[in-house]
Amino acid sequence: MVIIALVLAALLGFLALSVDGSNNYLQRRSMQNAADSAAIAGAVALATGQTNELALCSTIREYAVTRQGADSDKVSMFYTPRDVPVQCLNQPTPSWTNGVRVQAGHQFNGYVSGIVGRPTFTVMAEATAQFGTAKAVSGLSPIAISNFDFTYGASYKIWGQDCNQHGDDHHDDDGGYHDDAYQSNHHGGGSGCTLDSGDITGANAALLDLSCAYPNKCNIGDALLKQWTREGYHDSTIFERTRIQGDPAGKYGWEQEHRYPPRDTQHILREAHVGQVLIMPVYDIAYHYTTDQKCNDDPSNHRDVGGSYDPGPNPGQCHNNPAYGQYGWSDPAYATIIDTYTNNGTYDNKYYYNIVSFAAFQVDEIQDHGDNKYIRGHFVRYVAPQGELGGANDKGVMIIKMTR
Repeated sequence: MVIIALVLAALLGFLALSVDGSNNYLQRRSMQNAADSAAIAGAVALATGQTNELALCSTIREYAVTRQGADSDKVSMFYTPRDVPVQCLNQPTPSWTNGVRVQAGHQFNGYVSGIVGRPTFTVMAEATAQFGTAKAVSGLSPIAISNFDFTYGASYKIWGQDCNQHGDDHHDDDGGYHDDAYQSNHHGGGSGCTLDSGDITGANAALLDLSCAYPNKCNIGDALLKQWTREGYHDSTIFERTRIQGDPAGKYGWEQEHRYPPRDTQHILREAHVGQVLIMPVYDIAYHYTTDQKCNDDPSNHRDVGGSYDPGPNPGQCHNNPAYGQYGWSDPAYATIIDTYTNNGTYDNKYYYNIVSFAAFQVDEIQDHGDNKYIRGHFVRYVAPQGELGGANDKGVMIIKMTR
């Protein structure tokens, strides 16, 4: 009897260890999920503009308590990087925070361990999620914009045609005609687009061959550009300060030279859909490569071939400043187009756009019939699903990273 009692006690101990130990592990895993999801939700809320602390607490508790079963009295949260407690008051969130640390816990009853004097257990877990400006992004749209100070929530149009173009009428894809906006805006006639201050056209929009970073030279065709507009470019991650080959986004080039790139922007813009968020590359400079000697600023070469370096905005000069776009000459929203001399003929007339950041554009309307074709939408703060944080220029696209 004594031996049986001793063996039974040992067996009960092993049973408690096996049953309640396994349950303890599962409960601990559940709380880690609670802390992870709550920390990510809190970081996303902060990254996308959540400025009220009470609302932030509600978001974190929803993921930790409501969705993952943590005990409400065992959830704690702290602002990073200073590790300051979130007080859950109706007050602004601090401007210096870059994320949240969340602790989540749960108390539960044991199945067998009460027999050996341990009726309840408490498990705790914690996680830290931080956000930052995107330095690199996957899932980009091929539609790019110049680096200007847009207003979040305001309405903007990205045109599928040039709205500052001199020239003749051109067939549109509906079988009719559209004349260049210069005709309607400056000569009082025609059916060209009428520009508002929030319209993006001319040098301030581009279509990028996202698989073609400098010094590669590609011609991928419109089919892939349409696919990337629908689905995003996921083959690789694009970093800021990368030069990507592309074309001005419309049937235009230099105003004086009537240089029309082959891209049919009007059809490519149609591939977007209302409600979609396009992650757009943002560029500051478009390098236009040319074999024209007037763009060669090497004095020794001038002597050899009798060339004369002649920069300027006028026809016949080498443009080293904005030569076309939707705004006046003094407007800082201009993209800078730089003619860049090359002695390699395969680069002649190719554009490479210097990427400095990433913006998120939510589509509200697609106008794809008649003379005026554009997508209208507004810029939002947005968390990209993949990428790297640490970008130098915040244009609204953020990356979330679990740091603990």
